[in-house]
This record gives sequence, C-alpha cells and structure tokens, in this order.
Amino acid sequence: ETPLIIASQLGAYSLASLILTQKALINLQDEKGYPALHYAIEENALKLVIELLKNGADVNARTNEGNTPMHIA
Repeated sequence: ETPLIIASQLGAYSLASLILTQKALINLQDEKGYPALHYAIEENALKLVIELLKNGADVNARTNEGNTPMHIA
C-alpha cells in the first residue's frame, strides 16, 4: 500500500492532497488491484475523489475482480 492509498482508505483529503503535491504515482494499485480512487469512492470522500480526478486518476482502472470506480460507487 502506498501513502496515497492509505490516505484514501481513511478519506483523509488534506493528507492525500499533500501527498499529491509530491507527484505521487496516483494510479498504483494495491494487492487487490485497488488504486486510491476506488478507496476514496468507497469512503464517500467526494472532495478527495474530485482531487484525485483532477490529478489524473484513471476512471477506467479495474480491480483484480474487474471492478471500475463506477462499480464501487
């Protein structure tokens, strides 16, 4: 898990925003195939979802089970 994924799991907008200023690799996935965007959606962290999208999060990323962000929402 990356720091950005952990921040997204917590719905921690301020922390995730800080991490993004350091040019974090936004689309890296964890062992389940979840990138930060999927976790932010799971946490209903709308402000964080918007920030991730503004920074290039892949809206078509799929988990190991084939789920896109829309499936999670």
